[in-house]
Amino acid sequence: MVPPSAPGGYAPASWEWLVVMVLLLGGFVFNRATYNLYPTVWADEVLWTEPAINLVKTGHFTTSVWQFQRAGSFWAAQSPLYCFGLAGWMKVVGTDLLAARSFNFALASLAIFLTWAAAWRCRLISRPALRILIVPLLLTGYGMSFSFRCSRPDIAGMICLVCFGLAFYIRHDKLRLGALFLCALAAPWIGIQVALCLAVVCALAKLFFRQVTMRLCLLLAAGVCLGLASMFIFYHSHGVLNDLMNSIFQAANEKQHFGQKDSYWASIPKRFHDTLSAYTGDMSCAALMAGLVIGVALKPGIISSRENRGNRYLLGIVLTVPLIFTLLAHFAFYYAYMIYVPLVLVFLVALEQHGLYEKWKMGLGAAVITAACLVGLPLRLLISIYDCKIVPRDQYAPLIQAALSPSDVVFADYTAFFECKAVTAKVYSPMYSRYFVSLSDAAQDFTDQEKAQVNVLVIPASQIDEMKRYWGGEWVAATPKLGDSISGNGFSTLPLVGKRMQSYLTNPQSVRRPLQVFRRVAGTSAMPAATEARTEQPVGGGE
Repeated sequence: MVPPSAPGGYAPASWEWLVVMVLLLGGFVFNRATYNLYPTVWADEVLWTEPAINLVKTGHFTTSVWQFQRAGSFWAAQSPLYCFGLAGWMKVVGTDLLAARSFNFALASLAIFLTWAAAWRCRLISRPALRILIVPLLLTGYGMSFSFRCSRPDIAGMICLVCFGLAFYIRHDKLRLGALFLCALAAPWIGIQVALCLAVVCALAKLFFRQVTMRLCLLLAAGVCLGLASMFIFYHSHGVLNDLMNSIFQAANEKQHFGQKDSYWASIPKRFHDTLSAYTGDMSCAALMAGLVIGVALKPGIISSRENRGNRYLLGIVLTVPLIFTLLAHFAFYYAYMIYVPLVLVFLVALEQHGLYEKWKMGLGAAVITAACLVGLPLRLLISIYDCKIVPRDQYAPLIQAALSPSDVVFADYTAFFECKAVTAKVYSPMYSRYFVSLSDAAQDFTDQEKAQVNVLVIPASQIDEMKRYWGGEWVAATPKLGDSISGNGFSTLPLVGKRMQSYLTNPQSVRRPLQVFRRVAGTSAMPAATEARTEQPVGGGE
């Protein structure tokens, strides 16, 4: 598994380096320029960003947006390494939405660069033109573009896994083992799901490659266990280990992911259905899978021949990871990189081996790659442009912020969270209460005291009547309606695909609703009547 010091014909020329760097820089600039078009700010983005903002502004790693922790608690919803990195980034570039998303744009550039490097360093693809295609495929992938265009730790997980693969090709034995151990150690700190994926990848490597010894597997298992133990000790030292365990248990047992079944065995059909949805829900992944199936049908040697053991290994990752995840918990849409990256590599390897010698095969490969790119980020942005009325944030942010004061306690819709957080330190989001987002019966609701303290609502204008019943007291509008809305005059009106587009626009990551600021009338803090939990799509839903 360890190549010569120079990978021979696989080493890229200087012009290829230049092209890759220009593409990555162009992708970073383009993503910054279009950051407000897709996605809308949603629950997870607020959850993972708020502790970093608090750490920068107050020096405290706390949260007030998570329904398994009381306001002001030390944040314990997994993935602390990402939040610490984001805090360091925000100290330099600021704490607004663009700053938060730019961190992931930078991480995505690094992750894609490392994947391109793996394509030649691991001697997978020798032709420069095919290696370069890795960059646009990953920059525009349907699932990939969602993962890196919002503030979540998924792309940090991708970096960890790609570095894990590259570490096998370090020539010096001790450095190689040390790098592999560090990747295993870091995985739990980035996310429990990353550690699970690494375990699956390692187990498959043991099956496919003789060079992966049991001793190496034990070393990697020790790294993951030590990473978990150190993270548990870290949270225990801050008195929130129980909060962490509740978050992990909730993520693994969230009812929305297995159809509200009473038992695990009753949920098995739904879990297998979700495994299939991992491929069909990501349209870029579906395009590449269709192309690969056609290729295997025409040339079985793409996978079956002895020299293509690496192809079988990559395809094994693609087919196994979603199944393992759905059987143990769920394979969320934002984990798309776990299967899309190896699928891109195995498709390009197969195309190089068997698709560059006949024009019709080259044409088929080009059509599949073009489709995989176009149905991803370009399609998402087109839908946002033609079906939504999107207002630049710098036009309505001053109106929201002028209506607030630093002493206010605000309940804000996710889409206005960053604007409110720039003015006042205490900002709640719907994810804080099971009344607004029901993740678990063990989740919390606002206490009467917390309800009485909230004196400003920044919410979709259509929700004010319901909010008055929930919060009690009298409220008056402090601003006119402002922000984005759905126009409904684009793709959603087309035949055949119109219903699908309408459903897409109701996803938590795509919905657009006009906002309005409401302020509680002084002296009207009467407790509201008892309310039943409303129905709202939980975190992570929609895609």
